[in-house]
Amino acid sequence: MPQPPKTRDAITLVLKEMGPMTAEEIAQELGMKLKTVQSAICIARKKPQKYFYIVDFVFTPGLNGVPAIYAAGNKRDALRMTRRERSKERYERNRPTRELMHQVMPGNPFGVLIAQVTQ
Repeated sequence: MPQPPKTRDAITLVLKEMGPMTAEEIAQELGMKLKTVQSAICIARKKPQKYFYIVDFVFTPGLNGVPAIYAAGNKRDALRMTRRERSKERYERNRPTRELMHQVMPGNPFGVLIAQVTQ
């Protein structure tokens, strides 16, 4: 007779008590290794009855992987951001820097420093 899944039950309990979290946050909360938590989530999501679903994704610029935020339940997963949406978000985040660079006259390396100090 197979043993009950202890890790999955612990993850479910944490998600129900604290709300949606990333796998890293769950691992810290339970005091487990990240790989153990990720493995348990992956196995629990492959079954016909999903125990966890993806609420959202954490987009962090510069990282190749986009961590998922999990919640307990059997609902549809959230969609990932498309390349166009990520590009638009990065464009908006870097807008102040670009505007500052356009105010400075080209060819003057100290103009950038002066503009940054005066604003």
